[in-house]
Amino acid sequence: MKKYIYSIAVIFIMILVLTACKDTVKDEDKASDSNVVYPVGSDEKAKLVKVHGQLYIDMGYVNSAVTCGTADGEITSSVEPSQSPEKDNESNFGKGYEYQLGDAHHINVNIDGRWVVFQNLAISSWQIPSCVANFKAKITETSEDRLLVRVTDIPDNFKWIFQNKQMEEIKPISLPIEKLNMEDKKKKEEEINNLTGRTVQVWFDGSIKNSAAEMSYPIELGEIYKISLMEE
Repeated sequence: MKKYIYSIAVIFIMILVLTACKDTVKDEDKASDSNVVYPVGSDEKAKLVKVHGQLYIDMGYVNSAVTCGTADGEITSSVEPSQSPEKDNESNFGKGYEYQLGDAHHINVNIDGRWVVFQNLAISSWQIPSCVANFKAKITETSEDRLLVRVTDIPDNFKWIFQNKQMEEIKPISLPIEKLNMEDKKKKEEEINNLTGRTVQVWFDGSIKNSAAEMSYPIELGEIYKISLMEE
């Protein structure tokens, strides 16, 4: 009888141990999941890289102000896309990418030949950095889905994008009105016909097409990040 009771006790203890191990695995999985970072407004996992002890996250912007191709370092190791890098020069999107140190809060990573801006993950604000190509322009025509604008001002470090032309030499630029940053959609619809003459600021990836003078089409931009209507 004592032997039977002892056997039951051993089985009970084994069950407790197995249950504890199972719970531990679950806890480890949860800890791993807590490292998964998702960019704002996206279901995809964010690109992360660790440099000099700091984690940086892909902002989705191209740095068009990089004037020197000299790298400050290279990503030499990688973890799974669902994980956070744990050591310096490590990412969750692959290795072999060069990077440049930017200002105090940003670095630039060379991905597919373009310097992509990464921001220190500890920084809570999410503003477009000054290294992202931008210009100011006046709206000359509007339609249901497009704006036609004339460039009025370009920061010096982005004039190369337009071949350093004078403002009057730059052809009109066609912009998608859906990118116009107006908070109230109804307000946007009401004001669409009153936008002519207003000034906008445009942020984009620095690429353009149809810029040749002999082409009759207006200039079109590559990826447009934001079009902001400026206060009068």
